[in-house]
Amino acid sequence: MENIPQSSHQITKIITGGWYPRTQLHMVEVYKFFTEGESDLELSKQKLQKFHKALNIAKVTKEPGGLEYVKAETINGLMIKYFEDGLYTIETASDDIEDAQKKLDDYVHNAFEPAISYLFSLGAPIPKILANIETPHPPRTTVIGITSQNLKDFIVDKKKFGEVYDQSFTNEITVFRTNKCILIIALSTKKDLIEEIAYQQIFFREFNDQLKSYLNIHRVIWEKIAVIKNKEKIAAQEADIFRDELDAYQETINFINYRLNQMKTFIGTRAKIAKSIQVDKYLSDLFQYEFETLLDTYEYIRELWQMTKDYVASAIQLIVEVKNQSTEQSIQILKLITIAYALVLIWVYINEAPQFSTTGLLYYSLIIVLAWLINYLVNFISRRQKHQLKFRKGGSVKEESH
Repeated sequence: MENIPQSSHQITKIITGGWYPRTQLHMVEVYKFFTEGESDLELSKQKLQKFHKALNIAKVTKEPGGLEYVKAETINGLMIKYFEDGLYTIETASDDIEDAQKKLDDYVHNAFEPAISYLFSLGAPIPKILANIETPHPPRTTVIGITSQNLKDFIVDKKKFGEVYDQSFTNEITVFRTNKCILIIALSTKKDLIEEIAYQQIFFREFNDQLKSYLNIHRVIWEKIAVIKNKEKIAAQEADIFRDELDAYQETINFINYRLNQMKTFIGTRAKIAKSIQVDKYLSDLFQYEFETLLDTYEYIRELWQMTKDYVASAIQLIVEVKNQSTEQSIQILKLITIAYALVLIWVYINEAPQFSTTGLLYYSLIIVLAWLINYLVNFISRRQKHQLKFRKGGSVKEESH
C-alpha cells in the first residue's frame, strides 16, 4: 500500500481492539499477570510464564480515568490498554498502514489473545451446542487515526480502506466507517481526541457484532426446536432423545440470556464517557444517538432470547406429556395383565395346584418367563407406539422472520 502524503495528512495512530464483558476484578487479574506473569487461580505456572514471555512486556502501569485501565508497553513499541469493562486496544504509530496492521494482527493472534484466553479459561464452560454453531465473526476492529491541516482535502482511498458505508463529520473531526476499518481524521489541534473516539467506536462496533452473533444463533436454535415441535407424532423411545436435545438447547439459551443480562450496564457507562469527550455538539449528539440505537437493538435481542426460552420450555413440556402418556398406557396394560394373571392362578389353585416337583417347578418357571415376556412386549410396543403431539393454542406459531 502507498503511504498517505505527509504534506497535509499525517498518520498518528493505528489501533486494533475488541471488547468482551469484564469487570474491575478481571482487570486486576490482567495487571498481576502483566507485571508478574502469575495468577492467583489454579493455572499452570509454566504456561503462564510462557504466555507472559510471548507478550514481550517492558513496562506496566495502572491508569485512572472514566474507566480505570492497565497500560502496558512492549519491547517492540506496541501499546496495550486493558479497561475494566473488558475493552482492550493495542496500538502503534507508523506511516506504513499495511505493515502496522500485520504487526498488530500477528501480536494479537500469537501473543495477546492466547494469553488472555488462558488467563480467563476457568469458570462456566461454553455449552457444546454453542461451541458447535458456526457464526462468522467479522475481522477485529481496526481504527486508523490521521491528523490533517484541512479535513476537506482528505479523500478516502477505497482500495486501501474499503468502501465507506457511514460518515460523521464536523469542522474539527471526521469519522469514516468502512468494511475494513474506521478512519478518524482530526485537525492537528484535536489529535488528542483520536484515542477517545477510537475507544468509543471499537466498543460500539464490537457490542453490535456480538448482538448480531446472538441473533444468528437464535435463528439456528429456533429452527432446530421447531423441527421437533412440528412433528405430528413421536414414539416414546424418541421422546428421550428429543428431551436430551431440548435440554441442551435450554442450557445454551440460559447461558446466552445470562450473557445478555451482563451486557446492558456497559452501554450506559460507555455512553457517559462518550458524552464527556470534548467534541463538537453535533458529533456528541450523534454518538449519543448511536448508543440509544444500540440499546434499542440490545432490548430487541434480549426479548427475542426470552421468547426462545419460552419456546424451548413449551417444547420440553410437550415431550414430558408424551412420556407421561406412554407411562400411563403401560401401567394400564400391566394392570389388566396382572388381574388376568391373578385370576388364572386362583382358578388353577381352586382346581388343582401343581405339586413341588420337577413338573411343578417347570410350571412356575414357565409362568415367570411368560410374565417377563409379556412385560417386555408391553414395553416394546409402548415405546414404539406413536403419540399425538397436542400443541397449545399458538404453540406452533413460528417466530417472526428476521
